[in-house]
Amino acid sequence: GKVVLNLPRDWKNAIGVRLGGAVWPTDGVELFGSVAMTTSAVPKETIDASTIDSTRFYGTLGIRYELSKTFAIAGSYNPIYFLPVDTKGSSKLNDYQSTSKSPSADGTYKSVIHMLNVNGTVSF
Repeated sequence: GKVVLNLPRDWKNAIGVRLGGAVWPTDGVELFGSVAMTTSAVPKETIDASTIDSTRFYGTLGIRYELSKTFAIAGSYNPIYFLPVDTKGSSKLNDYQSTSKSPSADGTYKSVIHMLNVNGTVSF
């Protein structure tokens, strides 16, 4: 059939790194944390609402408590910060022809995500 939509993405390689650690102040309690960073695979020229991406910084801070030899509970706070991306004048999406033409994605994209994680672990 006919091509209905053809949007070149020109994605590039991205990398991610994480560094973390833990301490046990008592036998059944673990305090843990980590920091991480990933780069964006989406160039500013092809970013749109479906591929918003930027360099991100992650954090984790949590605690794990062993209730018994076979069951533990844990909780952590995990923020993710996206560096702002300003695409003003760099978007190519409006330059395409016919059905591939998209609205301009010019603008500033930014985001911060906050997550709370509560979980249980069963060992057997």
